[in-house]
Amino acid sequence: SLRPGGLIKAPSASSAAVARSLHALGLERVRGVIFDMDGTLTPPGTIDFPFLRTSIFEIASRDANSKSIDLSSDVLELIPNLSAEGQRECAKVLRKVEEGTRSNMRLVPGAVELLT
Repeated sequence: SLRPGGLIKAPSASSAAVARSLHALGLERVRGVIFDMDGTLTPPGTIDFPFLRTSIFEIASRDANSKSIDLSSDVLELIPNLSAEGQRECAKVLRKVEEGTRSNMRLVPGAVELLT
């Protein structure tokens, strides 16, 4: 189905079904497709979000700028408000999560067919 911003949500559709949907919408010449990885192309939980959130909030809670930071905010929105040192620590955490995700990544059934 077409979503706001011109996005088509089709997480379990075959590539043929996606092509038919695009044609029906007059979008035969799609220039790009953006997928949410966790729970769409990979099984839920592939990305260790609990570790990511806990680590980033720990860094933020002891950061020099923490008095002006809303610790209930989204972690990725929180990082730019940290001190330079806090941002460097967060970058290390993000790299660790990305490395763990890459080494444990599995695709959901049908993902290869959807992408080819």
